[in-house]
Amino acid sequence: MVCELSTDPYVSQTSSLPLDAGEAAALGWIERQHDRLTEGAGFCAVDRTSGTPVGAVGLWTRGFPGGRVSAGYSLAPSARGRGVATDALAAVTDFAWSLPPIHRIELFIEPCNEGWPRGSNGPRTHDKAQHAQCSSASDAARCDWRCSGQVGPP
Repeated sequence: MVCELSTDPYVSQTSSLPLDAGEAAALGWIERQHDRLTEGAGFCAVDRTSGTPVGAVGLWTRGFPGGRVSAGYSLAPSARGRGVATDALAAVTDFAWSLPPIHRIELFIEPCNEGWPRGSNGPRTHDKAQHAQCSSASDAARCDWRCSGQVGPP
């Protein structure tokens, strides 16, 4: 799965996974993910039907003392367009909202990601405040989708 994930040029631009990684580079990337536990928590995203690993989802807590966290994901190209990202983000954001000091979850969604639900109810926002602010970060256009407010499970 990691080798397939590395075939997406965008993943190599935004992570430490090299483009077209071989087995050794893929294993190195997995090891680096273990080292990131001080920044938050990363989880394997799996296909519900087959149980096959298809990507990763994370909850990053650098802003946690201030009540803010960020969430993100990456999926192997073959897993896209089937709702896996929505399910994975729903799980991680439901968990984040259960932490009492959390009042904001930030999602950084690329404008080219046409599969992302751009309506007012992305994963688990439940009609709470949400906005998009597009800017340039690292020479790449990026939409910063944020949802704020205490939200409970559906």
